[in-house]
Amino acid sequence: MKFNDNLGPGEIVEIDTETGEVKRQGVVTYQYSGSLFNLAPNTNSIQYTDSEASRNLELTLEYKERYE
Repeated sequence: MKFNDNLGPGEIVEIDTETGEVKRQGVVTYQYSGSLFNLAPNTNSIQYTDSEASRNLELTLEYKERYE
C-alpha cells in the first residue's frame, strides 16, 4: 500500500485493513481497493520512506485487536 499526503505535526492516519478505509484525523479520505496487509499480534515489520533529506520524525504504530 502506498499513501501520499502531507501530514502536519500530530496528525493521525488510520488504516482499516478489513474495509480499506483510510482516515485522516477521523475522516475517511481514501477508500482503498485491493489486497491490504495484515498485522500479526506479535512482531511486524513496516517500512516508512520519505523524500526529505532530513527530518525529525516520531512515528507511532498501534495495533488493535479486531475481536476481543
